[in-house]
Amino acid sequence: VVSTRAIILGLLLIPVNCYWMAVMEIQYNSLDTTCVSIFFHVIFLIVVLTGINALVRRRFPGLAFTQPELLTVYIMLSIASAVMGRDSLENLLPTLGHVFWFANSTNRFSRFWPYIPKWLAPHNLDVLKGYYVGNSTLYTREHLQAWMLPVIFWVSFVFLLTFVMLCLNVLVRKQWTEREKLTFPLVQLPMAATGGGGFFRNRIMWMGFAIPALIQTLNNLNYFYPTVPT
Repeated sequence: VVSTRAIILGLLLIPVNCYWMAVMEIQYNSLDTTCVSIFFHVIFLIVVLTGINALVRRRFPGLAFTQPELLTVYIMLSIASAVMGRDSLENLLPTLGHVFWFANSTNRFSRFWPYIPKWLAPHNLDVLKGYYVGNSTLYTREHLQAWMLPVIFWVSFVFLLTFVMLCLNVLVRKQWTEREKLTFPLVQLPMAATGGGGFFRNRIMWMGFAIPALIQTLNNLNYFYPTVPT
């Protein structure tokens, strides 16, 4: 059962999750977190929530989240990550003003200007200068006015696109889950992690976790301290 408190928790964690993604994928360009088949940052947050939930269950059993509630948060974070991440909004926003800011006599992008409505992309070069060059802020009246309509349009479009995809999932759910009985490998890890039981006492699981964790730790140390081998 989807509960109100699970939805509230998911909404509170989405900004944290997306900020973490932005730092990794945009600021430092260190990891393409949403280019892999399972979003590790979402798994990390769910594992942390599961650990906290286990402590709460010991002291206050009535306040502990159920598995469906934890999976609700997982689904919300996963969808938000897919919408915000690489090859989605991260690529969309930088391209909105591209045809205006990078226009020159060679590419003749200015030919397309009359065909791009202002509600689709900001046109003002003074506004775009702060966006592409920096040393400015979004929070000025001129910048907010220039970006307001394009942001409203694209957020609405992405919302409808995501809703249509969810509707398609509903249409194929019965065929896939009840008739073909597909296993959906990507859901096995969050299902096992939130299901209690012996998941966190499974030695094979910890062995599988330790091997890539050790390799990635060595590679990260090598990045900061080249004397450490990769």
